[in-house]
Amino acid sequence: MCEHIIDSESDAILLRLCRQAARNRVITKPIHCLPKLFAVRQGLLSPGTSEDDLYECLTLLSCIPLPASQLEADILPARIKNYAPGRLDSVFSQSDLIWFGEKEKTILICPEQERELAFPDTTSANDETLPPILSAFIDPNATYETSTLSQNLKTSLSHITPQIWDAVWTGTHNQHRI
Repeated sequence: MCEHIIDSESDAILLRLCRQAARNRVITKPIHCLPKLFAVRQGLLSPGTSEDDLYECLTLLSCIPLPASQLEADILPARIKNYAPGRLDSVFSQSDLIWFGEKEKTILICPEQERELAFPDTTSANDETLPPILSAFIDPNATYETSTLSQNLKTSLSHITPQIWDAVWTGTHNQHRI
């Protein structure tokens, strides 16, 4: 029987060569290819059609401040064929995604389990800084219809709607409450 003896220096060289051979090769591309990569990654070149595609699209947009006025008018129609605004409500009601309003009428979307990581805890603000309309939201986990809020507060719907949106844009209110 023949024994092979390798000294530590040769062993280190062989180990380094094996690791180098096993390493994934990165092929660099010219910078002009970068916009296409982003477009492919964001679903702009092959727009989806299903609710699952819409969910995936919203997941890719997670934690990115998006102008509320452009989300359903420009951003989602560019990524989902035949997009209709009701589809967004459907995905939010059937999935773990939530949204929060931020200043300058932007929204942030994320899965419920990542809320603590994605958004600051807005419940720690003292009652003096919260919009008055929030006093009507007794249970933070409940869902409220605007017509019920209007009846409970004994005021018109046209009066409370701007207050609700003011609460949304301060980040103290999200879609789970209405």
